Amino acid sequence: MVSSLENHHFIFCLAYLADIFEQLNKVNLTLQRMGRTIIDLIDALSAFADKLDKWKRKAQAGNFSMFESLATATGDEVNADIASEVIQHLGGQREEVVLYFLEIIETNLDLTKNHFVFPLENVADCIKDELIKVRY
Repeated sequence: MVSSLENHHFIFCLAYLADIFEQLNKVNLTLQRMGRTIIDLIDALSAFADKLDKWKRKAQAGNFSMFESLATATGDEVNADIASEVIQHLGGQREEVVLYFLEIIETNLDLTKNHFVFPLENVADCIKDELIKVRY
């Protein structure tokens, strides 16, 4: 165990995992908050998937500032091996979130969320006139 704490690679991976679990805990707490609607949950999951994409792009560009513990542990100098592992893990996390919550994330709630931006070509003719009145 002591030898692991002297291994820089282990410390850097541990720091990254601390950061990513902090983010997962934030999402988890958001999903569990009282009074949340299905729309709130879908938005939170979609936002987290988008964050994973953004973090992966930033990591590919060499920017790891979003991972505070990792940046502190490495002194903002993440070596190529750690960078590669982080990028691979972020891509895998994104895939797992999408696979696990695919049906929820892909739910189209445009009409429910904002009645006024919903495309009228997707609306039956019998109610289109009424929606146009409400919209304008």
